[in-house]
Amino acid sequence: RPAAAHENTAGRWLTQKQQAWIDAHPHITMAIPLSYPRSFYDEKGALIGLGIDYLRLIEKQLGVRFDLRVSHWKTALNRAMDHEVDLLMNSAALEYRKERLLFTEPYHISPHAIVALEGEPEIQNLDELCGRTVSVHQASSKATFLQQNHPCIHLYEVEDKADIIGAVITGKAEVGFDNYDFIMSSILRKGLPGLKIAYFEYVPSAGARFGIRNDRPLLWSIMDKAVRSIPAEDKSRVMTRWLGAEMPSMDTDTFSLSHAERAYLDSLILVRGREVEEAL
Repeated sequence: RPAAAHENTAGRWLTQKQQAWIDAHPHITMAIPLSYPRSFYDEKGALIGLGIDYLRLIEKQLGVRFDLRVSHWKTALNRAMDHEVDLLMNSAALEYRKERLLFTEPYHISPHAIVALEGEPEIQNLDELCGRTVSVHQASSKATFLQQNHPCIHLYEVEDKADIIGAVITGKAEVGFDNYDFIMSSILRKGLPGLKIAYFEYVPSAGARFGIRNDRPLLWSIMDKAVRSIPAEDKSRVMTRWLGAEMPSMDTDTFSLSHAERAYLDSLILVRGREVEEAL
């Protein structure tokens, strides 16, 4: 749908080049991975969730309606990495993904958490899981984090994220590892008894970001600015609606781009900005 379909409230902070890019690209494609509670279909077939609420706020800011391509995680990631879509929602900024994608600041930050049966002792450090079996979503940032930082842990990788908790219940894994918001909301939504959060920790890959194909630096600058411009009261409303409360406080500088990363992206924008001007 063309940009004119929504009221544009972004004029206060978009540059002329950024607005020109939006005007020249009325159909912006976005890969949406299905992941409760961030993006999922309700019983009526409507796409809803915490991440979708953030997306609608950004659409209103920019005066656009994104063309959404909904799929499971691996398909969504592959579409973005292959530049079949313009951007990807709900992605961590892993190093290998940065070879093909430019990442915004996080629009949502959730700690990583361990889900365990009630009888399991509390965990003080992930190294305590050395030699044990942990269920984790296949090809996810959580799987990569454990492989790189805790290689002594045995991973039980599942294709369907919902099976992380199921593997713990059935004994295929001793504990499960994923985002705190996913684990807690899944337990509450399904009324699963006998489970608890045994550990949680903020780590650098915990931020949900938009990943933009790296030959669209102006689009990256637009999305990054939009994420930064979401009012605090809107963020609070989204968190309360889907999680019942806000996430524990943390040092957000941990998740910010470094000066070198931002300088690199700014240099790309200058080069690509000239190309856009010439194309227009």
